[in-house]
Amino acid sequence: MIKKWILITMLTFASVAHASNECDNQNTCTFNCAKTSKDNCTATLDKTSKTLTISGSGQMADYNNILDDNNNFIATDAPWYDYKDSIKTLKVDKGITTVGARAFKNIQKIANVDLADGLLKIGDGAFNTILALKTITIPDSVTTIGTGTFADCRNLKDVTLSENLATIEYMAFANTGITDLLLPESVTSISEGIVRGSIDYWQKAQILNLYCNEAISSQCEAALQWRKDKGANVQVIPYQKASNGQVFYNNKWYNSANDILSGEYAKKRIYTVDEANKITGKKNSVAIKYK
Repeated sequence: MIKKWILITMLTFASVAHASNECDNQNTCTFNCAKTSKDNCTATLDKTSKTLTISGSGQMADYNNILDDNNNFIATDAPWYDYKDSIKTLKVDKGITTVGARAFKNIQKIANVDLADGLLKIGDGAFNTILALKTITIPDSVTTIGTGTFADCRNLKDVTLSENLATIEYMAFANTGITDLLLPESVTSISEGIVRGSIDYWQKAQILNLYCNEAISSQCEAALQWRKDKGANVQVIPYQKASNGQVFYNNKWYNSANDILSGEYAKKRIYTVDEANKITGKKNSVAIKYK
């Protein structure tokens, strides 16, 4: 029998014990998920609909890895982890301000994630190794994505990031299926290891286009350099943020950077040469007109 031990990184107000046998015989179970005594967080698992709903107010607790004697991952101490095969949909309701570290790590069958506006931070490894996850939208209230948040979500291909996102930390998108990652114009800081991961895995990836505001293009170049050194076909694609709040890319104006991949450029605007010069700071620009 493998001896288990828990690597404790911090103490939280929330109970981190695994779910009691009582939940085994119930279709609906509730768990406390508050980080401190000032927070009010409840997790409700509906086994019939296979939905885990996080509701209340304030911060979620952070959770820890459970490792064996050889430091191999076994589980997390999130109280719903014992029922991970009963969770396919995750909802985080309005009022919750943070998703706790490792809260849903390795719950591999989660295919649908609904994050309500008002969320400010997604903690370290919160969605790490969720293999069923293919697409996710981060609400515009989120400003920080933590270390390894989506690492090893190998089937994740479509991510819409918050238009107020400021910071993306180490390995946040390592070993995913993303080929085009667009960073909103609000991003001011990214780790050099934002997409760093398994060399063998990335050698199989055809390309990674990293769309970046010119203001952080040097950070983006640094983030992809390790892959360039391995001969990978990767590139940083810069766009320019204008003073009027729009962005300029490939001779078109967009209302936000997130519109670039969708192709939704500002068709109804008419730009004169003078206006284009003023916004881009360049001289002799060609007039850009959309009707």
